[in-house]
Amino acid sequence: MPVMIGLLLATPAGAADPDLDRITALAKIFFRDSAELPMDVSVNTVVTDPAGKVKRRAQSSVRLLFHGYSQQSGTYRFNSRSGWFSTWALRDSLVGDFATFSAGTFLAPKENAVSHLAIQRPTQPGGPLLVTFRDEQCPEFKLLDGYLFPKEPCASGAYRLRSLSGNDLEFQDLSFDIANLPAAAKIAYLGAVQISSFHVDADFQKVLLPGDPKPFLIPKTVTTTITTDKGKIAITNAYAPRIARR
Repeated sequence: MPVMIGLLLATPAGAADPDLDRITALAKIFFRDSAELPMDVSVNTVVTDPAGKVKRRAQSSVRLLFHGYSQQSGTYRFNSRSGWFSTWALRDSLVGDFATFSAGTFLAPKENAVSHLAIQRPTQPGGPLLVTFRDEQCPEFKLLDGYLFPKEPCASGAYRLRSLSGNDLEFQDLSFDIANLPAAAKIAYLGAVQISSFHVDADFQKVLLPGDPKPFLIPKTVTTTITTDKGKIAITNAYAPRIARR
C-alpha cells in the first residue's frame, strides 16, 4: 500500500548572531535538494496503558523513497510502501518521517508567527553546540487527517551540533516537544484521548549520493512518544539507505 506525501519546508532564514547565520547556512547544505533516495525503515510500535502495561508490541518494515527537498518551491516529498498486512507500520512510520524531514522548518520563523532561536555554546573544548528554538503564538493543536503528527507543528527543542576538524560543524541530533498541548484528539490504538505530551528524539546520518561529492543528512533513528490520559504510544523508526554502488 503506497502513501505519497508533499509538505511545506521553510527555508532557514539568516539571523543577527553570526553563529546562527553560519548554522542556517549549514542547514541549507545538509537539508538541500537531492536525487531520489530509497530507504528501508524498520518500525517498532509499543502501546501501554496508564499503568505501564503493554497493550500492543509490533515490529515490521516499510520501503521509503525520499524525493528530496526543493528550496525553490519550499517543499519536500516522499512516498512509502508496505504490504497489506503491515499497513499499521506504514501509518506509524510516517510520524518519524514527518518529524525529521521537517527538521529545517524549526530553524526559520513560520509566516505570521513568532519564533525564538538561541545558541548555547560548548562549556568545554570539543563539546556540542546547541541551537534552541521555541515557537510562540501557537495555533490550535490538530492532527493531520489519519496520521499521528500535528497539522501545524508548533514546537520547542534543540539541535545538537558536533565540532569537526577545521572548525566545521555537523548536525548530530534533534529533540523537540510539541508546545500547544494538552489537547483532545482521536488517535490510533487509544481512541478519543487527551494528549498531554508529544516528544521526538531524532539523530541523523550522512550519506553520499551517486555523483554528488557533498554529504546529505537523512534520519538514522527517530523515536516519537505520545502520552495521553489513556496510555502511551512509542514509535521508533530505524532508517537504512539503499544506495546503488558503482
